[in-house]
Amino acid sequence: MSAKGWILGIETSQPTGSVALGRVGGDQEVDFEPFPIGLVHGREILPRIDTLFSRHPGAREELALIAVSAGPGSFTGVRIGVAAAKAIAWACKVPSLSVSSLEIIADNAVGNGDWRVLLDVRRGRCATATFRIEGDDRQRLTDDAILSWDEMLGQVTSREQLIGSGCRTIPGVENHPRGDKSWDDPKAAAVVKIARRRLLLIETGAEEPPRGFTSPHDLNPSYLEMSSAEEVQARAAGTGDR
Repeated sequence: MSAKGWILGIETSQPTGSVALGRVGGDQEVDFEPFPIGLVHGREILPRIDTLFSRHPGAREELALIAVSAGPGSFTGVRIGVAAAKAIAWACKVPSLSVSSLEIIADNAVGNGDWRVLLDVRRGRCATATFRIEGDDRQRLTDDAILSWDEMLGQVTSREQLIGSGCRTIPGVENHPRGDKSWDDPKAAAVVKIARRRLLLIETGAEEPPRGFTSPHDLNPSYLEMSSAEEVQARAAGTGDR
């Protein structure tokens, strides 16, 4: 894939969405376009992408990869972002790549060490994963998971610092070091940076191409749990079987 190509990053998994555009190779600056505060992703996503392309003539024609935050996060927000990524990837005939929203948040952290990302989901549960940062290196230590608050607190080690909106709201987290609050929101600029690193691994054979890379049809959200509507349907189906 040419280093002259561009990566379009989409982040709509949390209340404040954004899109970003950056070149494939190197560590060039990423152009970032945030949405207004609030769940306005469906209204803002395509006009904001057009704004990015208008600032970089030729980028649309040289688009090389679509990278999207696939969750966990807002069910509606994730669906909007993934659907847009699929449509653009199909239309432009380019690969697509899903990125964990927890990894995107971890990329905001400044300072070496182990960082546990927390998102408060509901009913005493959280989405969480841990990453190790050493300079410019980022290493995933645990898979994304849904845990109860007590399970999560039982797993937090003395080495870990906390980041993500859940580290402001979950009871007991105040006993652990936390990152700056401004780091809690995932941003599309980090989606582009993570995609650059993963693309290099894929091209060198160090990482297998993930689902959706060669066919946008296989690009899917990563909810980790059922939505409220799905749980209601599941309960109704279970009742009907009795």
